[in-house]
Parts: sequence; C-alpha cells; structure tokens
Amino acid sequence: MCPPYLPKLLKQANTVQKEAQDALVALAKALQTQNNITKALAEAETQKKEAEAIVEKLKEANSDVVGPAEARGTLGDEDDQQLQSFGDLIGKEAERLEEQEKRAQQWHRRLQAGHVLAMGLVAVCGALLSVEAIRTGLGVAEDSHLLVALGGVAVSCQVAAQALGTSQRHLGDAARQHRVMAQRLCDRARRVRTARDNAATAADTKGKIASALKPLKNVIQWLGNLVTAVDMDMKPGTTPGQRVFPKASVELENILEDLGELETHGVLAQRLQTVRDDLERQREGTGRGHGGGAVTSRDAGELLALGTPGRF
Repeated sequence: MCPPYLPKLLKQANTVQKEAQDALVALAKALQTQNNITKALAEAETQKKEAEAIVEKLKEANSDVVGPAEARGTLGDEDDQQLQSFGDLIGKEAERLEEQEKRAQQWHRRLQAGHVLAMGLVAVCGALLSVEAIRTGLGVAEDSHLLVALGGVAVSCQVAAQALGTSQRHLGDAARQHRVMAQRLCDRARRVRTARDNAATAADTKGKIASALKPLKNVIQWLGNLVTAVDMDMKPGTTPGQRVFPKASVELENILEDLGELETHGVLAQRLQTVRDDLERQREGTGRGHGGGAVTSRDAGELLALGTPGRF
C-alpha cells in the first residue's frame, strides 16, 4: 500500500518545506534591512521551484498509492468475525462427523471379524456334526438348527458390515465437505481482515501525503505572492534607504492572516510578524520624514487601488 520511496520523499518534503520557510523569512528580513534583496529574491525563487518539484513527486506518489476504497474492495464490507465464527462452527461439526466415521470404521471391522468367525464355526461344526458318533456324544440331532443359526449370524454380520461401510463412506464425504467449507470461511475471514488493514494503511498513507502537500502548497503560494509584491515595489532609480515596500507589507499581512488561521506555524508567524512590524515602523518614519502622516498597509492598498486605471 505504501510505495517504498515514500518515507524518504516525505522526509525530503519536510526539509524542503523548512528551507522554503527560511527563504520566506530571509526575503522578509532583506526588506527590513534593505540589504541583499536581489539575492534573497533569487533564493526565494529557487526554493519555490524546489518545493514545486517535491509537490509534483508527492502527487505522483499519491497516484501510486491504492485508495482505501479500492484496497477494501467488496471484501471489506463483510463481517470477518461472523465468517470466522461460522468457520469454527462448521469445523467443529466436521470433527464430530470424523469421530462418527472412526466409530463406524471400528464397528465395521468388528462385524467383518464376526462374519469370518461365524463362517469358520459353520465349517467346523458342519464337519463335526457330519460324524454320527460326535452327534451322539453331543446329543445333537442330524437336523439340528445350529448350522442354520451360525449361518444366519454370518449373513447378518456381512449385511451389517456392508451397511456400516456405506455409512462410513458417507460420513467421510460429509466430514471432508465440512472441513473444506470451514477452511474456505476462515480463509475468507482472513482476507476480509487483510483488506480492512490494507484500507487503513492506504488511508494513513494518503493522510501523510496530504499532510506534507498542504504546507508545501501554502509556502509556495506565500513565496510566489511575496516575490511578486517585492518585484512590483522595486522601483527603478530608488536607493535601498528610500524603499518602503507597501505591496510587500500588505502581502506579509496576508501571510500572517493565513498563518493565524492554520495555527500550525507559530514560530514562522512570530518571525514574520517581527519583520512586518519593523517594516511598518520604517514606513511610518518615512511618511513623517516627508511631512505626512503614517501610511498604513490599508492606506497603501487604497491608494494603489485609486491609482489603478479603470477604477471609476
């Protein structure tokens, strides 16, 4: 369910995410100090591209992972405990039938032995009773029913043995069928459990990929927006000390709002908040130096909007 390369990719995604966040903070600090802004922009662009490459790899990995529904299949809707219970019940019935088969086999052997013994007595007694002296000594008449009785016993044993042999075969067939059915049900229960475990593993893997994708996409968006804002604020002919970066300040405020909603990047939010506050103070000082009041990010946004062609 989990591609073998995924753990390494997730670790790499975490590293790239941190590096991209560092590049974001570095660019914001460059705006604060107004030093090495071009270098910070280039680094932000590089980290943005690396993060985008990892995002594509994570998307490919997500496609390689079998979905929970597909992993579960039709087996996952069955009750493995009920299947196992039925399998165990039928298995016990198979054991009972096997015990009956063994008893039938024992009686079959006894009846066969009785038949042989009766036939032997018929032969011996027939030979002895054919001698008149022996009949006289035993006090048995020539037309005695002894041989008939022994013959009847022999026939009865033979018939009973044949009937028990048939019953034994039927019991054996029934026991084997029950055993096969019990095995199938137990195997089915194991497959159901495996399908459910695979579905849980697939869902967990999908969740890990989603957890890695979301922050990467966020930092890519933040980097892209901040880089664009800085490029727009970098007016030709201005020296580092004369730049106020109104659009970048607004964009930092937007990023901080996003971070406040996510509640998972406390350290990053603190770092950016410090830079953003310094930028605001610089802009306010610049505004007072030109005889005007402090210019907030909201005022800058409104002024830019009013100066946009087609506003009215």
